[in-house]
Amino acid sequence: MATTQGWFIINGGEDIPIAPLTATEEQLFRDSFSSIATVYDEFGEKALTSILAAEAKYYKLGAEMAKVDLNSAFGGSLGTNGISVQTIRSATLLTQGASTPVYTWGKTFSATGWQGLFGTKSVPLTLTSSAGGATTASTYQNVDMVATHIIDTQKPLYDEIQIYYNQKPYPVFPVTAQKLAGVYAIRLPAPIVLPNKNSFAIEANVQRTGSSSPQLFGLQYPKYGYAITQ
Repeated sequence: MATTQGWFIINGGEDIPIAPLTATEEQLFRDSFSSIATVYDEFGEKALTSILAAEAKYYKLGAEMAKVDLNSAFGGSLGTNGISVQTIRSATLLTQGASTPVYTWGKTFSATGWQGLFGTKSVPLTLTSSAGGATTASTYQNVDMVATHIIDTQKPLYDEIQIYYNQKPYPVFPVTAQKLAGVYAIRLPAPIVLPNKNSFAIEANVQRTGSSSPQLFGLQYPKYGYAITQ
């Protein structure tokens, strides 16, 4: 079976099994990808559409990973069977070992220095799903994720990031933010490719205090519909 060996990705040093999309699945992926891009266009966020297009091979890799990891066919963004695809939402991230999802991307940095941007090295984030309540969620074991960027509504207050994959640290990476129409985009040193039952965290070296809205940008691949919290 094919794996992610040879791909320049953040995967904890493990070769992740993948399965190529069939011709039908390939068309569903292209249609789903186009649909997601169209939504960004309609909301005046064409810059994000260009990011999607530039990283398309990694997002396709995510669908190929999910086929094996979640043991199902790829059904597209409107599919009710098999593996779907959606953008990453704050409510579909869950603090590991707890039941409180991350309901907002907004953060307030009251001090400088290293601190959690998305989870922390000691308390990383996993993926989550609906558990039928407004303030609770259960660990979701049927979704994979590929993240390629951090998107912020203002110039980042931090100048370095460090990524942890299953609490394994990756090297500190300097932040270079590209100013796009209405947002700043930071490309991760390599895409985070996360199968289910795994965790990640991103810490930042904050240089200035203040409020910010850093958003993890990429796609999630839930099995049987959308990964949501109610």
